[in-house]
Amino acid sequence: MNRKPKIIEIQSLRGLAFLAVVMQHAVAHYAAVPEMQLEDGVMMAILLVLAKFAVPVFVFITGLVLFYNDKDDFNYGDFIKKRFSDIILPYLIWSAIYYVSTYGWNDLWRFLQMGFTGKASYHLWYVVMVMQFYLLFPLWRIAIRWLHAKLTGWRGVAALMLAGVLYIVLMGHVSDIGQWTKLHPIPVITDLFNKYADRNALYYYFYFVMGAAAGLHFEQWKRIIERYKFIYWTVFIGLSGYYVYISVGAFQTSQGIKFNFYQVFLLRPLMAVLLMSSILAVYHLAIICTRQSTAHINRLLTWIGMYSYGAYLAHAATLRLGYIVDRYLLLELSVTARMLIVMGIAAGTSVLLTVILSRIPYGKWIVGIQVRNPKLKQRVEV
Repeated sequence: MNRKPKIIEIQSLRGLAFLAVVMQHAVAHYAAVPEMQLEDGVMMAILLVLAKFAVPVFVFITGLVLFYNDKDDFNYGDFIKKRFSDIILPYLIWSAIYYVSTYGWNDLWRFLQMGFTGKASYHLWYVVMVMQFYLLFPLWRIAIRWLHAKLTGWRGVAALMLAGVLYIVLMGHVSDIGQWTKLHPIPVITDLFNKYADRNALYYYFYFVMGAAAGLHFEQWKRIIERYKFIYWTVFIGLSGYYVYISVGAFQTSQGIKFNFYQVFLLRPLMAVLLMSSILAVYHLAIICTRQSTAHINRLLTWIGMYSYGAYLAHAATLRLGYIVDRYLLLELSVTARMLIVMGIAAGTSVLLTVILSRIPYGKWIVGIQVRNPKLKQRVEV
């Protein structure tokens, strides 16, 4: 059986999403420093809004790759075994690193709880969320493949649009659903819709479905990206401007100027529209990058994307390194400049650390990728 051609822009897309993650976390840190000025707040609002695509794009990539590579001889045991070695084991090792560095060696039960919920570090929630898609993939596979067979042509497009509308409606009832589950408590489920709602895969389902639709109709997806770019770029730019405006407006409080970015919480209806358009826009950027295969920016993004999972796990630690550099060398600069420099330090060192660990024995246990040939070809699978 012939293998499908590789999706050449997928690594660039991963690279962009990873850099956006580091950007968001750097902004979150520097928004609280006392040296912040209004101009810094405005610039960070712009950068933060533009970087909000990160999680939706990663979820989209998961759906795209799984369904693009899906075969009739699917074996759930092999599927989960691969995800355990590539994703869960590195996640558990990094959870232990972050837990020990914060709480010490004691209280194993607390570590197990944090490992299960992604609380060992602020960024690990994403792994807990995306693993729900992997664990339930057989159900997703049955449902989406059945719909794919039944709803062809315009009916499939209508079904996808309906799923998007339902998702937007769902985002308007996140709080209501949480309150209802509190009134009718169910072990685990109630917490998943309240305390841990931000890592409930149900609240990110449409980005996964978008990816599945793209993977099943990849050529049509590429044509949509090219044909409708004026529409989705207009939506993306317009809503990005709106969220920058309301974010900056929220700085003024009764106690004076206070920098916060609560307005750009992911699980909101209008934000969902922005994020849908951002997936299309960022995918278009990735395509543009790959058209010049010798361009330095494309090679850099591809290289980053290849090591993005290990770098994602490590970047919270390398941000701490950046904060140390900032404390001793960068205090004379503007807060925005400090944030961008520290972001670069964190992104670069986390990728380099992943490269090094991927080349040592058992390094895959730590970063999810093993490189035996330095001229590693780009991977498509997640």
